[in-house]
Amino acid sequence: MSVNFNNDNNINRSELKQKREELKLLNKDISLFTPQYVSQNDNAGSISDSMGAKFDGVIGDTMQSFSTGDCWVLAGVNSLNQTDWGRAIIKDAVKSDGQGGAIVSFKGAEGSQKEFHITVEDLRKAEQSDKYSAGDSDMTAIELAVEKYADLKVKYGNLDKTADTLLDGGIGITMQELLTGVKPHFYYNGDTKLEECFDKIQENPGKYSIYTAFLNDDPPLYKDHAYTLKAIEEDINGNKKAVLINPWDSSEIIDIPFGKFKSNMHFLLLSDNPDSPDENLKSNYDLQKEIIEARLLGSGIKKNLLDDNEQILKKELGRINKDNVVHLLKFYPSIITMLDSYKSGWGNGNAKKELILPIINALIEKAKTKNIDAKVIENFTQICVNQELDALFYTNAEKINKEVKNLIELIEGKE
Repeated sequence: MSVNFNNDNNINRSELKQKREELKLLNKDISLFTPQYVSQNDNAGSISDSMGAKFDGVIGDTMQSFSTGDCWVLAGVNSLNQTDWGRAIIKDAVKSDGQGGAIVSFKGAEGSQKEFHITVEDLRKAEQSDKYSAGDSDMTAIELAVEKYADLKVKYGNLDKTADTLLDGGIGITMQELLTGVKPHFYYNGDTKLEECFDKIQENPGKYSIYTAFLNDDPPLYKDHAYTLKAIEEDINGNKKAVLINPWDSSEIIDIPFGKFKSNMHFLLLSDNPDSPDENLKSNYDLQKEIIEARLLGSGIKKNLLDDNEQILKKELGRINKDNVVHLLKFYPSIITMLDSYKSGWGNGNAKKELILPIINALIEKAKTKNIDAKVIENFTQICVNQELDALFYTNAEKINKEVKNLIELIEGKE
């Protein structure tokens, strides 16, 4: 997303451009005009790189280009940069190549290529261009890596862009997902879960990576532009404000009255720590997506059972997880009975267990995320797995269904 500058007095383009040029000069890569050295292993590199002065995986102040719509890149990276876990992910994603360039890794990249090499020549061209951000070299490397990834998507027919517009307006994946490998939560204006989300952001400063966009131009907020939401704060008089970072200049903090922010908000993308996510933090979009996924998954399982296509059936069962298992069992309450019948007969105990166990395991994981009593989960496991699925000769599907129904009721009681 990008903003077309106009004559609005709130946007002093000349001042921003001057500051951007000063920032470029201040952070100009000294490897471009210092001699090369040759290490003991004959690898050439710059003096600056040998001193560790170039890529440290730490994002400093940056300013967006005025000619490229890559605010979604900068706002996404800046949002991760507001959290301890996000800074650790960025630091792990950007590494020096030992020769003056960088290796940028995207956990969320589709396909087999997750790493993108940014050469000294790539950086030289970037620094001589007005197409990329000014300031921190790590951010420039990330932008260049996103561009290389987008170019791959174009070549494989998964993205409709030209070489000049690869960074403009997004590439079908958020920066949060590209760096973390986990999709963020999407909240749109009017989402019934939005107030709960705002409360969690306010109560847990520095916990979430968030960026947002707006419906209308209302300076200093502009539509078709992405901002980082740093925090929601409230003073002693109960006046709330949203604290924003505009990628035009990440060193500047923008305070917006919360009412103005809330009424104009178009959408909000929120990422949680992938290692310890809040399982109760879900938008209406997330919930609808889970329901649709569960319906399609159940339909596929049923079809392959009827078609006796065991190979594809097992692949479908492998897609069952803690997020879709409850919806699946509510839409298709007879699914366990169908799987049991599919492998009925003596000697099929292990084969039957292989089909049913993914459902049971996913339900156990779901119960754990809802903090269901450990003894309840242990008892559920004992009956469904140890007694029934591990039975030598006969599996009582009705007993499993009864335990499944009881556990689902406990899970829903926590939601």
